[in-house]
Formats: sequence, C-alpha cells, structure tokens
Amino acid sequence: MQKIGAILKAKETSLFEFFVMLDVNQSGAASRLEFKTGVQQLGLTATPEELESLWTAVCPPVGEVPRQAQSDNRSRTGRTKNRLEPGVEQVAYLQLLKAFAAAGCLKLQSGPEHGDTLLSKFRAQLKRNRISVEKAYKIFDPQGFGSVQKKDFVQYCMGMGLNFSEDDLAKLFACICSQGTKKTASNDQQTQQAERAVATAGTRFNYKQLQEAILLQRDENWLFQACIKIHSVVLQKGLSYKRLFNQWRDKQSKTQPGRLTENELAQGLKKLKAGLTGDEIEKMCGSLQYDGKDTAIAAADFEHEVKEGARKLETARSFERMIL
Repeated sequence: MQKIGAILKAKETSLFEFFVMLDVNQSGAASRLEFKTGVQQLGLTATPEELESLWTAVCPPVGEVPRQAQSDNRSRTGRTKNRLEPGVEQVAYLQLLKAFAAAGCLKLQSGPEHGDTLLSKFRAQLKRNRISVEKAYKIFDPQGFGSVQKKDFVQYCMGMGLNFSEDDLAKLFACICSQGTKKTASNDQQTQQAERAVATAGTRFNYKQLQEAILLQRDENWLFQACIKIHSVVLQKGLSYKRLFNQWRDKQSKTQPGRLTENELAQGLKKLKAGLTGDEIEKMCGSLQYDGKDTAIAAADFEHEVKEGARKLETARSFERMIL
C-alpha cells in the first residue's frame, strides 16, 4: 500500500483519480480484476500473492475489518457487490480511501466541524432532550421579538446544557442564519441584492430559519457521491466543464457564454448520464449559488464545487462519518 502511495505521489495523482482509473466500467466500484490490472498499469511490480494481499487490505473478507477500524462500531465490511453482477466483489472509493488511511498513506487533518455536522449534532441533542422546534424557539426568543440574536442563542444553548463549545455555537448560529438565503431564483436585481444582504449579514434568525435547519433532513453523503459520479465521467470521457457548459446552454438562453441557469444545469446533468437520480440532480442544482443579472453559475465555479466535493475527503477526517 505504501508503494502505491509513493507512486501516486511521484505521478502527482490523487487517490480519487487513481480510483477513477481503476473503475473501467464506470460502475462506481472497482472489481478484483480491475484493481489488480490498475495496480500493474500503475507500474507496481508485485507477485500474485502480493496483489492478493493488497486486495484483501482494501476489500477485507466478510466478517473482517481493517485493524484500525475494529473499534469503530459503525464500520462495515469493505466488500460490495455490483447490483448488475451478483457475487462479484467490488470496492467503492470510500473503502479504498479508508484502507489507505489505515495504512498511513494519507496525511489526514482533523479540521473544524463544518455546518452540516454541527446541525446534525444540534438536531440530535434537541431530540435527546425532547425539545421541539417550537419549544426551542420560545427559549431563544422569550419576549417574542420575532428574531434571535447571536448572544441570546449562545447564552440559552449553554443554559440548556447542550454539548457545544462557544466557538461551535457561533458557527451553528451562522448556519441557521444562512437557511433560505444561499441562492435566489428571482431575476429582479434589487431582490437579489436584498437577499444577498440578508445572507451576508447573518446577525439574527427567525422561526422559519430555525425550523428549516432542524427539520430539513440532510444526508451528508449524497452530495459527495454526486460529485464523485460527475467528476468520474468528466475524467473518463476526457471532457472539460467549459465545453459541457457550452453544449448544455440553451440556444435561446439569455445567459452569458460559459454560464448556465439552474434549469439549464439540471438538464445538462441529465444528459451527462453520470448515474445521478432526478432527486440528486435537483438537490445538487439547488445547493449551488447563482448570481449576476442572468442568475446563473459559471463553468469554472461549478467545476470548483465538484472537484472540492470529490477530493476534500483525502485531507480531512470527515470522510470517516461517511463510511456506510
């Protein structure tokens, strides 16, 4: 495993790009044959026994898990089966990532908690304390002013005994304030400016924003998987995001060249045939920021979002909570 890591580093190839190379049939997982063939093409000289040992490390036999993961009650076997080919052992990108991390091939950093993680913990702690959205908001806004300020939110959360540091509560407050302000579907420039001002200010939140933050169930895995699928197809087919945007742009579109509206992007992702469901496409397009007079997103910005979503877990321990 260390030798593969050294070769990838010398070739300046990320683990994600290595996985894309392995997944020849674009199934989203690498079979035993694809893995062994890919390792040999990489230039690693290994005996059949060594190749088998490598495969066992990334795809443990049923009932076994890597040593480092044995204490993790959430970990499951790295073996997966192709839905179209029952009985064929395959390894997904997350299992490959976890195996390389366990072997010490990745320099992982314990970065700060991101917004969705804090919101998940916030929901769980409120549920554990049997505090409903209505009850929580009344605690935060006892005088009925119609909005909650940061100092009151931090004070009342600590008073309720919620297990958060003051710094995490400040981040959590910002996440709640951002609910419903990440994008605008309006073509009116004044409306766009007003909504962006609310999103930028983030000085208070109302009941509707708290309700959205608590009740809106977020699956932290879906967006990551969507980015993996999109970027895999782009790499394997030798495409560029700029070229795709030009192809997807409607002939009658009023957007600037190299930019797409939310609807144009959704239709384009369907044409890409990256294995995304209609719901995944709708949620992904809805999570992006559209700006300018044409209320659109540029190819470079979309490419950045996809690449960040696909690669960020190689340098952050946050991938551990995404192992299914």
